[in-house]
Amino acid sequence: MPKVDDYCFMAKVGSNTPVTLQGGGLNAFQGYYQKIENHPDLVAVGGISGEWDRYSKVPHSSYEFKIPLEIIGKSNNYGIFIAVHDPDSGNYFGWPTDAKLEKYPFIPIPEKWGLLVSPDSSIPEFDLPFLILFPAIAFVALISNFFSKKIFGLKFS
Repeated sequence: MPKVDDYCFMAKVGSNTPVTLQGGGLNAFQGYYQKIENHPDLVAVGGISGEWDRYSKVPHSSYEFKIPLEIIGKSNNYGIFIAVHDPDSGNYFGWPTDAKLEKYPFIPIPEKWGLLVSPDSSIPEFDLPFLILFPAIAFVALISNFFSKKIFGLKFS
């Protein structure tokens, strides 16, 4: 059964209104997921790509997700499962391919998900510009104090 830290983010082609499911639900018919309110910063968009795609001019489904870290937490490893429904054939296609899509909501158990590795967890909570700017300001303040002969607020003649 999925736990409360297991999420499903869904997008449909032609829509920018995502659906968020969270594990830990009590209903077996819904795969133990429950629908929850979307995070205000969540972006999940589905569309048709092809005209501006430099790799393939053949129109195809395209999806974009921006999932806030407040939802999934900061880690260097994320479990991930991706599925796409082809309404023309009625088929579902997913990755990893050995995870079976047997019943609604067509989400395999988390143990069957793939692994998305993110090196971002090694970066501190501070953004890179801040990490560069803070030492630079401290260095300028130190040099400024040295040349004005003013140290810790005391002025020397």
